Amino acid sequence: MTLDFTITFSQDENKQVKGTTDCPAQGAEGIKSGSIEINGSRISFRNIDPGAAGEPTFQGKLDETSRRVTGSLTQSGYEGTFSTNKPISEYLIHNL
Repeated sequence: MTLDFTITFSQDENKQVKGTTDCPAQGAEGIKSGSIEINGSRISFRNIDPGAAGEPTFQGKLDETSRRVTGSLTQSGYEGTFSTNKPISEYLIHNL
């Protein structure tokens, strides 16, 4: 099964990383991410918005060659994998 979703990361004026997830198939838009951790090429976060059922949790690794993230996703007992279709920007690679 394929589930399309969009993950958006940004930094606020205090250089804190913020994130949201949209998943049209689940009727989810602007779901807030929290516990965002970036350690070298590894990234993990979970959706903390009250509208996010089952605490979706993502753990991935950046492939700097293709600038994509692949990893695992868990939600409500479901375990699967995810990968980004669009390259991660150079800005995010070097500033997050």
